[in-house]
Amino acid sequence: MQSRRLMIYLVALLVILVGMLVYIFIQSRHIDKAVRESGSENREKKPDLANGGLIYEKGTDLQGRMIPISGGPDWLLTKGGGCAACHGENGRGGEPVKGLTIVPPNIRRAVDKGIGGMSVDEFATLIKWGELPNGKELSHEMPRFDVPDDEAIDLLEYIKQL
Repeated sequence: MQSRRLMIYLVALLVILVGMLVYIFIQSRHIDKAVRESGSENREKKPDLANGGLIYEKGTDLQGRMIPISGGPDWLLTKGGGCAACHGENGRGGEPVKGLTIVPPNIRRAVDKGIGGMSVDEFATLIKWGELPNGKELSHEMPRFDVPDDEAIDLLEYIKQL
């Protein structure tokens, strides 16, 4: 009699656990969908070239917020903190830069060779983590810029216009 009662309790507990797992799975699917949809809204926004230009040239956005930087030469923050500090205002690079052992490349050529065809997510990964879509990493001397996802498209489109 007690073993039958124990069996009923165990089955009831199992049904409750399975129900909870199903509920958690369904909720996580809804959360994933919401995250994907909110990300696509950012990607559908029209690029703001003025904002992208300010990020490229000065390392700040239109609201005056500085883009957080890690790595790169020590003086970068004092010289403006933007891409132009090393790659130049026209994006041609090619000039030795104090504190670097590499010469910053021509971003305009990089647009033709790959950046221009990147998705916004791939470009954001490139500038935030220094990782190319093929898994290769940029030089450790290239600073990593923590550009907000909704502003990465502004920067990418500005660079394409150089």
